Parts: sequence; C-alpha cells; structure tokens
Amino acid sequence: MKPLDAAVLSAMLVLPGAAGCSARTANTGPGYAPPEAKAAAPEIPAAETVPELESAVPGVVAELLAKAGVIGKTLAVGEFRDSEGRVSGLSAFIAERLEMGFLDRAAGSFKVVSRANLEDMASEWDLSVKGSVDDAALVEAGKLLGAQTLCVGRYVEREGRLVIQAKLIGSQEGQILSSAEAAVRFLEDLRGLSVKPVVPRQRAGAPGESGELKVEVWSDRLEYRPGEKMKLYVRANQDCYLTIIDLGTSGAATVLFPNFHHSSNDVKAGVTYVIPDPEKAGFEFEVSGPSGREVIRAIASKEAVVDLKDAMDQPSADAPFSAVKKDLAVLTRDIKVVAKKAVKGRWSDAVLKLTIR
Repeated sequence: MKPLDAAVLSAMLVLPGAAGCSARTANTGPGYAPPEAKAAAPEIPAAETVPELESAVPGVVAELLAKAGVIGKTLAVGEFRDSEGRVSGLSAFIAERLEMGFLDRAAGSFKVVSRANLEDMASEWDLSVKGSVDDAALVEAGKLLGAQTLCVGRYVEREGRLVIQAKLIGSQEGQILSSAEAAVRFLEDLRGLSVKPVVPRQRAGAPGESGELKVEVWSDRLEYRPGEKMKLYVRANQDCYLTIIDLGTSGAATVLFPNFHHSSNDVKAGVTYVIPDPEKAGFEFEVSGPSGREVIRAIASKEAVVDLKDAMDQPSADAPFSAVKKDLAVLTRDIKVVAKKAVKGRWSDAVLKLTIR
C-alpha cells in the first residue's frame, strides 16, 4: 500500500519491534550461523534403528536435489506428518535428520535455514491455520526468511516398514519441485516416537484476560486488490505504548506506528486510532501487491520496552512510515525475547491477516 501523494509504502505490515536477535541460518559450510536457541531435541531411538534410518537419508536428499535446482538458493526443512496429518516426536526426528543431510550436501552451494527458526517465524507471526503450523504456513514463514525452497513430507506404515515421503516445494508459487521416498524397518523405538505428541509453539504475546492489557487491530475489509484503498484501526483497553508492524506480501516490514504524523507511541485507553490519521496525514493507503498474505501485528505494553529506532529508517513527510532495516528473523526473535520478559497482564499483541488478490 502507498500514500497517494507520498512515497510508496509496500504492502507489508510489520510487528512492533523488539531488541536484538540474530538470524538463524543452519549450515556446516561457508555462511553457517548456528541458531541461538533450538527446540528440545527429539528422543533418540535405539542404536539398532538409527543407522538404518540415517543411511536412508543421504539417498533421499540426493534424489530431491538432483530433481530440483537449488544452487545459490536458500532451503528450509518443515514438518513431516503421519498419514492422519499429526505431528509427533518421529516427525521432528525425521526432519532433523533430513536437515543434517542437506547441510552435509550444501558445501556453500546453497544455504539451509534452521528448522527452529522456521517454526518460530510461523508461530510468532501467527501464520498457522487453526493452531496448526501446516505446510502453507511453513511456506509463508520460509518466504519471510528468504527460503526459496521448502522440504516437507509425511511418513506412513506400509507392510511393517516406515516409509518416508519427502518433497521440495517452491515457496513463491507453492509448486512441487521434486519428490523422493525411502523405507526402513518400523521397529518399536520408532513406533514409540510416532505416538509421542508434539506441543505446538505458541506466540509469545498472549491476549489479555479480564482486567489485563489488551490490544485490538482491524481494517475495513480482510481482502483487497492492488489499487484499492485501506484503513487500519487499533485500540487498547488501557493507556500504553503501541507499536504496529506491517509485514507485506513481499516479505518487507514497515513500521506503521509510531510514524511521522504520530511520533510518540503512547496511546490512551479506549481511543480508536486510525492509520493513516485522517486529520493529519493528508493521504490514503493504496494496496500495491504482489498477491499473497499480508500480516499486521500490533504490540502493546505498559512500559516502553519495544524500541525500533535502531532497526528502522527515519520517517519524513515524504516517507511517513519507516522501513525496517533489521533482518526479519532477528526482529522476530527480539520481540519474542521482550514478550517473555514482560510481566503478565502488562503486555499484549494482536495479529491481523489480510489477503491481497
């Protein structure tokens, strides 16, 4: 979206900022940056099964890479669900082994995004569907992290054997680039992991309960086409500090509040703020595309703990909304860290998801 009489605001709304995090790029070759924090490692099956499963992984990885051109690109590994679409301890075990397999083959020719980083992005930006981080949500998250290719799949039992079915998906169009499968003995240790549920990650900012701080964000519609006008509304139930970040369909982030016309981010309880401000701005938002999902995140806190001054460009009359300079994965981690430190009831966030046709 863009001001009609000013600089273009790309259709991306970004979450209110946070302190500082580092992007997690998994790779054992050049350019490798280990994640600062990883999800708890899955239980390791007995030694009898591990070699058999691990010996099958290189073949799957080689077949996937042979059919899809990933040289110079960034790849991420998502979830591997069972035949009923569930995520288990075995899902994580398979995905981690495949991630390691891609790292072994990367050798600087392509990059691998940390799976933990991918899941953080999907959960923190509320890209999930009905609480489940599905393939579509992971593709969106991969796109935000700059991953052009995503490896996902499933596992099934066939005649007493564990069959792993993997595929590489292009994050831009969602097309299947390649597929491969392997089968190993489905012994008791693997079966034990397959029935162990995985607790889904939750966004750091929780909705305020009765009497606690709560923020709401909405727009006049949930679906737009390029060229159409849009207004954004936000309201908090208590006096607080507010930050609004727009994550556009291109993956770029823009700070919508505070902005040039409202330089302070303190807001009053019960007051509905309109962006752009009809009395001060002198322009309207125009949706510019490309098509996809746009995410707007509003973060409210009783203390001024979200500071994006070092992460964004300086706003001006010609460019009233600031582009975020910090890497999105770093920004997401920073917000999560600040949210976890916040006192219960004194922090709230809300996510608005828009569709750009």
